[in-house]
Amino acid sequence: MGDGKVYLKTYFYAEYETNYVLLQLLELYPFVDGFIICECDYTHQGTPKKGGFLFQSHVMPKIPPMYHDKITYVKLRGKKHVRRADKAELEHLIHKYNEPFMRGYFTRLVSLEPDDIVISVDCDEFIYGHEVARIVEDVRREKVVKLKLRQFFYKPTYLWEGKDFISPTAGYVKDVLRTEPFPQNWRYKGKLMDRYVGVHLSWCLVWKI
Repeated sequence: MGDGKVYLKTYFYAEYETNYVLLQLLELYPFVDGFIICECDYTHQGTPKKGGFLFQSHVMPKIPPMYHDKITYVKLRGKKHVRRADKAELEHLIHKYNEPFMRGYFTRLVSLEPDDIVISVDCDEFIYGHEVARIVEDVRREKVVKLKLRQFFYKPTYLWEGKDFISPTAGYVKDVLRTEPFPQNWRYKGKLMDRYVGVHLSWCLVWKI
């Protein structure tokens, strides 16, 4: 694809997201050089996560071995980094400390080159495989871009028309790292692309593939 490698970076939060991970692997395996899957042992509210790290024990055994070679699993140990924010008046701490750590600390733990391109999504946000090459071209031109997804709510068949989802970010590692103090949140960065490149399955907690 030129430049450095292209990665899909996602954040695994709970066991119900197992199918999300499987779908991302099935859709994107031929189109990216690797998957960076991050998991923290704390919740977004800054409390210890029940069961601790779940991905290796609960998800990896369900992933066909043919996909394992492109997976880099990152354990994020949150004790020294997250803030307790389990009350409404503390919600700002989630956005200031917890989410940037959970979404952005991976750059300290994974060997990346400045010219590598990372497409950053959460587990319930899916990029179309055929769009990856075009996203790479967008990044070559703009350095960092926001990606537009169609939004589905509660069920994968309930399209929320007129409610586009524009959180995911793609960019060169070196350029995203310049956007704000470390750790970067890897959300809402760059110029918004005007086409749909995937879907967001918001609150679609129980479904099968």
